[in-house]
Amino acid sequence: SVMATADDVRAWLIALGPLAPAGYFLFYAAQIVFAPLPGSFLSVFGGYLFGFWWGLLLSLAALALGAAIAVYLSRRFGRRLLERFIPGEELVRWERKFSLRSPIPWFVLFLFPVPDTAVYLAGLSSLNLRVLLAAILVGRGANVALGIAIGNASNVLPAEIVVVKWIVLFLIGGLALRYQR
Repeated sequence: SVMATADDVRAWLIALGPLAPAGYFLFYAAQIVFAPLPGSFLSVFGGYLFGFWWGLLLSLAALALGAAIAVYLSRRFGRRLLERFIPGEELVRWERKFSLRSPIPWFVLFLFPVPDTAVYLAGLSSLNLRVLLAAILVGRGANVALGIAIGNASNVLPAEIVVVKWIVLFLIGGLALRYQR
């Protein structure tokens, strides 16, 4: 379950002591590279553990590293790699949608809570790496900042409100996962 996973990650980070920011950074980057791992909760978690500014800095830096690695892998191993995660007809549909040489469709896509396999799809585009990574960072960065703010707010709100907020977030997250296609 998501709660058990979050508890495991939290316990692991706490056990790292002063190395917790590095552990968070590496885990955040890895969950992008290993795209089937759900990582949406990590931004909220980062805000809760490190506060808004440190959480945002760590999350965006890890997002940049993870996205750069995923794009590199996508460009290095190509379509064969993506066929392991995405069914063939769906992959063709995505390729048609994003065959333009513009960062704007990628920026818009990453404004929404799409799975990290979309980073691999973006890697198949012919966009310059810097332009593509900027589109991914700015698009996904908006969601990261929102998650960080929600996590940071959990430190100052009354416990009852935090519990209700988390229940609502998990329900919304569950619906988003259910209807993401």
